[in-house]
Amino acid sequence: MKYRSKILVYFTALVLLSGCITTIDKAPSGEIPSAEPTMSPIPASASKEETITLTEFPSAIGNIVFPTATPSPKANITATIDSGKFLYWRTVDYEQKTPIAFSMPTVSGNEYIYKNALASYNFGIVPTGNFYLNLDDLNNNGLTNSDIEIRASTGSGGTSYYLNPLNHAQYYYADKKLDLEMCMAEYPLTGFDELSYIVQAKGINWGGDFCILTNEGHMAVVHSVMDTLYRQNFTIVITVYKQVLETIYIPVATFTPGPTPTYNKYPGFSREQSETVDKSVQLFIENVKKNDKGAIAAKLSFPLKVRPPTETTSQYLNSKSEFYYFYENLFTENFKKEISLSSLMDVSTDGTSFRLSLPHGFVDFDVLGRILEISNQENQ
Repeated sequence: MKYRSKILVYFTALVLLSGCITTIDKAPSGEIPSAEPTMSPIPASASKEETITLTEFPSAIGNIVFPTATPSPKANITATIDSGKFLYWRTVDYEQKTPIAFSMPTVSGNEYIYKNALASYNFGIVPTGNFYLNLDDLNNNGLTNSDIEIRASTGSGGTSYYLNPLNHAQYYYADKKLDLEMCMAEYPLTGFDELSYIVQAKGINWGGDFCILTNEGHMAVVHSVMDTLYRQNFTIVITVYKQVLETIYIPVATFTPGPTPTYNKYPGFSREQSETVDKSVQLFIENVKKNDKGAIAAKLSFPLKVRPPTETTSQYLNSKSEFYYFYENLFTENFKKEISLSSLMDVSTDGTSFRLSLPHGFVDFDVLGRILEISNQENQ
């Protein structure tokens, strides 16, 4: 009897427990145990770790004025990039129709042309378009004298901005704040390959500073106001130093003044620079004739870009010992013969480096006469 009573109690408890589980499983469809998360739009630049805050503009931003648009005269200039070189001299061929708004705080003394000047451009609700600036004179932004172009592009992946140098200007980007001394330490620009130089254009999205050596020899420091990246009026901050940097600036000139003007075979370079390069090229030719590996190695700039005739792509050598190891592969008898028969008449420049052109390859030099690249293409 006691045994039956225990079984009855267990059975009753089991039925009650089963009923509770069934009740939970069959909760009314109108009830929502927990709320679904609500999705909010996040700016393209935000990440999980990022906190987006608004930056207060300097007080001068309130004084921005929109001048009447005065289109620059149309010129027959096209955007060009020498695919074999990375310090390219880009140009533009469009007229600026949308006015650029400026705020130019008054500066005193002889250190600055502009200090924390603001330039603002309306790229529209869906940011697209281009504008260009003459950093030496923000009141005179022409096709042939401007130093930078800023472009906005919007697609399925969001909006991106790009800053490119124009008309012989050169740029360097760092993910930090820079001043004149820090910028000068980076010039002349010798530590870049083509890709690493060009991708700097995206730095305008990242908040660091650009050092821009203008086409008149001034150093400018430029960065974007990050909070304007996703607004219509995109704004950049500009500081330009008055000093003309003669030690690193290469003026654009093609003739040497004198009673009988003589043509400079290396446009944009001084006579002293041209002589330095010519001496280095001639010395290189003589050292190859003598098969003097040590003398050749003494004029190399590392990392040295090389292409042996057995390869279809280039590689980099990082030391003289690596160069000596590759020497016989690189300097074949035919290649040495071509170099020995070459002359200064075979040297040309793209405005940033110098090339000794050979029937089956080339050798590139920098403005200091150092060898940047050796390419033996006799099997191509």
